[in-house]
Amino acid sequence: MLRITQDGQKLILHGQLAGPWVNELRAVWDKSLAVVDLTNVTFVDEAGAEVLCSMNNAGVKFVARGVDTRQLLEDMRRKAEPARRCCLSWLSSDADRKD
Repeated sequence: MLRITQDGQKLILHGQLAGPWVNELRAVWDKSLAVVDLTNVTFVDEAGAEVLCSMNNAGVKFVARGVDTRQLLEDMRRKAEPARRCCLSWLSSDADRKD
């Protein structure tokens, strides 16, 4: 779940930027917004990282606290490809399969 609030020219995100919530962010993102606060974001999936990259390319500034989120933003600043993420549940289900 992702909660999106707006305070002037700043979007404040709370929760997970993943799945259907990525489209919600795209829908509310106004190109004139200057800052996106990611302080309370707990997870960003690949689609979420892509929308953040688009925002970064449009000149949006970010506020972040978490290690993963800060690393993602640092990768964007260096123009590096964000690292692919693996879901632990996928890994465990692969290990549990019997061929």
